[in-house]
Amino acid sequence: MSTVKKNLPYELYDPAGLEDWFAQMAAQGLHLVKCGSERATFEKGLPKSGIRYRLEAQGYYENDPDKNRDYGEFGWEHVTTIPSFYYIYRAQDSAAPELHTDPVTQSYTMKRLIGRQRRWFLWWPLWLLFCLRNQVVLLVTSPAQIPGNIILRDAVLCGYLILLFALIYELAIHYTQMSVLCRLQKRLAAGLPMDRSKRYPRSFWRHGFSWVIIL
Repeated sequence: MSTVKKNLPYELYDPAGLEDWFAQMAAQGLHLVKCGSERATFEKGLPKSGIRYRLEAQGYYENDPDKNRDYGEFGWEHVTTIPSFYYIYRAQDSAAPELHTDPVTQSYTMKRLIGRQRRWFLWWPLWLLFCLRNQVVLLVTSPAQIPGNIILRDAVLCGYLILLFALIYELAIHYTQMSVLCRLQKRLAAGLPMDRSKRYPRSFWRHGFSWVIIL
């Protein structure tokens, strides 16, 4: 069977939007087989309406055989995993019960995902310190030389500014992502289901610019 790759139209912090999009693709004859943080791979087949997809926050491992077996007994098959984000399940039987009928219980799974995003805030400053490790050593051993080096070497100054901008830019992106996930977790913890009327479309310009900065 031939496959088709498509860019994700919604942000990863919009699980409801991605669930609905996967179902729409199935109704058009494109059935999900693999998904990453940027693109999804679909297998061409017969259009099937009524297929449901559900995203659940990933646990400690990329695959959870025990959970897959338990969910399979209720008609949900594990399709793939978006690394560091979600397990993706699919139900082709309209009579299959929902994976989560209690939003409070569902909110517990979101805590792991939020914790993973918080660790990103530690990774970026550490990356910046690694890039500037020589200057950090100089700051400790000969701090008086740093102002002269920066003033006399324009390329070094430009590099520092780019690194600082990259750090601020990426932290802003992940802060937005984590803020939305926190609001979703609080909503579920309050006993309210996901709001499927609100969408967070993906900005491909922003994500592309992010990779340019990193490179």
